[in-house]
Amino acid sequence: MQEWSRRMAPYLGHPVSLTRLNNAGGPGAFYVHGSREDAVLKLGIEAPEEAFYREASGSLQAAGLRVPALLASGDNPRWVLLEYLPGSLPRKRWGRDPAAIRYLARWHALAPMIFDAGVFPSYKFRWDDNLISLDLDPSPGVLVGRFSDELHEIFSSVGWVHGDTNVTNWRIAPDGALALTDWARLGRAHPAIDLAILQPGLPDWDALNDLADAYCALRPQAGPARRLARLMALAKWWSALDFLDMGRQGKLTADGQAGLSMLAERLPEWTQATLGRL
Repeated sequence: MQEWSRRMAPYLGHPVSLTRLNNAGGPGAFYVHGSREDAVLKLGIEAPEEAFYREASGSLQAAGLRVPALLASGDNPRWVLLEYLPGSLPRKRWGRDPAAIRYLARWHALAPMIFDAGVFPSYKFRWDDNLISLDLDPSPGVLVGRFSDELHEIFSSVGWVHGDTNVTNWRIAPDGALALTDWARLGRAHPAIDLAILQPGLPDWDALNDLADAYCALRPQAGPARRLARLMALAKWWSALDFLDMGRQGKLTADGQAGLSMLAERLPEWTQATLGRL
């Protein structure tokens, strides 16, 4: 019997079923239905996510930012058993949700106080030259040269980001509080990454500006808002390229693969319309 299976029992009772949750990539997460409680099991996680749940999640909870509580953890391979938060984010709240914007503004303000005090493992955000070989028009190689200064700013260690704030990683707790899950890409980068990924799909320039305005109203030091919106547009472009490259390398699940064709089809037009005005 696996170590994680033995150690579930004190929290959940005898596990009744184990079901893979829908997600785009990585080792995957599993919904565990027990005789007493339910939970989420994540197998094969990387060091930053494990360290977050073991060492930092309690500080966020104490500050009023909900994350799944850690129930148990272990090694070989590295795994965590987490509180199950049943509610998904309603479609009408996708994108410019006031509660999500407040959450991110508070998170970005608190993170340096939590993580900068010691050596904390960090996901490495960077430009990967493999992205240049993606067959797109306009060519990523041309644009990375044009926007090299802004991309350097996005990947610089100006703060801490969650790194994957897409709509599937927001949950609603039983008390109605908004919670953020899946901290696998916790790392140092510009907040524009979290804000760009918060917007589903390929948002237009007006949507990016609206979100930047709302965020800067809460954190003026992140402005000016037009500059932030510019960085968000480039962060969204990079995120889309990164997703396409993961698909090319076979690193996505069937759920993730399903959206690749639409993204590849829409990205060139969006890039011309959005980055073309920067």
